Amino acid sequence: MVKRVSSQNLSLYFTRHRATEQNLTGWVRNTDTNKVEGEAQGEESALATFLKHLDTGPSHARVVKLDKKDREVVEDETGFEIRR
Repeated sequence: MVKRVSSQNLSLYFTRHRATEQNLTGWVRNTDTNKVEGEAQGEESALATFLKHLDTGPSHARVVKLDKKDREVVEDETGFEIRR
């Protein structure tokens, strides 16, 4: 299962750390509108835990809204990267 996420006030490093903890693959980046967006794929239970962490956010942030969309699986993807 793959989810695309978009939110304000999340840290790229927080997002990557939480994804790696759950053995998810994908990517995360900042947008020109000061949002964080990315895609993550993995086991459904791992994605649910990951999204729960993102919805709460790191202690120094206030997550206003977490948008989620289902996406197609990316075959042979390895790791979770920060894109610039």
